[in-house]
Amino acid sequence: MYRYIIKNKGLYLGYAILLVISSTMSIFFAFVLSEIINCAAEGNLQRLVRVLVVGIVFLLVTVFSEYFYGITKNKLIRSARQDLKHDLFDKILHKRVPDFESRNTGDYMNDLQNNLNMYEDLYFNNILQIPMIAFSFLVAVITCIYIKPLMLLLILVIGVFTAVFVKHDGKRLERSTGGYAEQSASYSGEIKDDFRGYRIISSYILYDEIIRRHNQANEKLEKAKEINGNDKTAFLCLNELIGLTSTVIIMAFAAYFAIKGSFNVGMVIAFGQISGKIISPIMTASDTWIRFRSSKKLTEKYMAILQSKEGDHPKREKQAVYGDIRLTDVSLTFGEKKGVSHFSAVFEKGKKYLVVGESGSGKSTLLNILSGLYDGYEGEVMLEDENLKQVERSSLSNLVSLASQEAFLFNDTIRNNITLFRDYSDEQVHNVLRQCGLENLIRELPDGLDTLVSENGSNFSGGEKQRINLARAFIRDSKILLLDEVSANLDAGTTDFIEKTVLALEGKTVISVAHKMPEKLAELYDEVIRVGA
Repeated sequence: MYRYIIKNKGLYLGYAILLVISSTMSIFFAFVLSEIINCAAEGNLQRLVRVLVVGIVFLLVTVFSEYFYGITKNKLIRSARQDLKHDLFDKILHKRVPDFESRNTGDYMNDLQNNLNMYEDLYFNNILQIPMIAFSFLVAVITCIYIKPLMLLLILVIGVFTAVFVKHDGKRLERSTGGYAEQSASYSGEIKDDFRGYRIISSYILYDEIIRRHNQANEKLEKAKEINGNDKTAFLCLNELIGLTSTVIIMAFAAYFAIKGSFNVGMVIAFGQISGKIISPIMTASDTWIRFRSSKKLTEKYMAILQSKEGDHPKREKQAVYGDIRLTDVSLTFGEKKGVSHFSAVFEKGKKYLVVGESGSGKSTLLNILSGLYDGYEGEVMLEDENLKQVERSSLSNLVSLASQEAFLFNDTIRNNITLFRDYSDEQVHNVLRQCGLENLIRELPDGLDTLVSENGSNFSGGEKQRINLARAFIRDSKILLLDEVSANLDAGTTDFIEKTVLALEGKTVISVAHKMPEKLAELYDEVIRVGA
């Protein structure tokens, strides 16, 4: 994951330069404090004024360097988050349909939001602390060697003892942080599931049961967060206690050497500052290690997504050619879930077919196979003379349009929901509005085609959403049109209008599946094929 941090080479170089300046200034500021104490001990007022001027300059340089270091670090993290989120979203979006549908959409949302926020805190923030820790430590060690090597030995002994003690206590924090991450993911999946099932909850008056389930998940999450917070508090308090104790001990030894004449009294204060720059990195390194260990599960999870082969469809070079479609003994099931079983049929080029069958007989699965969404089937599907599994996917997509049973609408304009963000002329758009009986609806809307669709199309009826869904299939003018229960939410008049419009399309193969179809409309199809008979 470090590649996301160093991807912007220029920004990372600026970060490194500011890190060096900030670390160096903070170390040498200890000598300014030392000189102030010496001036006081000597009673030298003129020298004190000069030291104060130099000290103010040092202070300004230190503060500004730390400020620019901080905003550069934030920019690096923002860039890393943005690039990682892009790559994760790209990988998820390019999954094969069965692989995508094997997980709850709430899990994907959690990976891109809550988990990513936690990953920033545990990984990106800490990975950028390593150079600061290392350089501050190095400068402080060199300075200490220059002044009094024996003091360095004392500081290192205290620092190592502190690090070992803190690391041992930090194991509990590591466990509780991992537990909190797991409960956060579980809670996100729970509320996503509940909100998606809102209609069922409302219809069957399941409020008490669902609230009880939510409260259980919520209690587990908040309890895990409280435990994690308590462990953080205990860890920070222990660090503070050890840090203050170490400072007192080190300054006491420095005072002893000052009394013995090894250096002036001001160096006692300087060693108090310098020791912090040695011990603090040792303690911070331990904390950083603990937090890194806490991010391990998320790193493995993200790497699994990024390195996954699920979205890598087999390379196909055959181009889709419009012609007859032949299915021979085609079967596809999803574990215990029924699909299509040992289905064989021939759909001749340019004809209109009605496929009927009971619920669960595999009608929708059949259309998903023909559209290329499902490719794990057994048997053979031939498009003209090419095996469908060998046909290049974008080529097949250009030839086939599928109006699915679920009339999903994006939270965007009606125009973009019909054109699916591609360029079509106004004439093409208005033509499909007429074909799908949407002209009056669009005319009555204050913003017409630029009317925004609410989340899940809640500002439109089921029938209106289905007609918009149908319009997006029509506008592509594909040679093969697959319709999955498109009349399910339409009234009898609209169904009659849509079906006759579909049947009037010339030079196209139409395969429409339905649970039931009025007999007078079914008779208009060239052939009626039963699935699951």
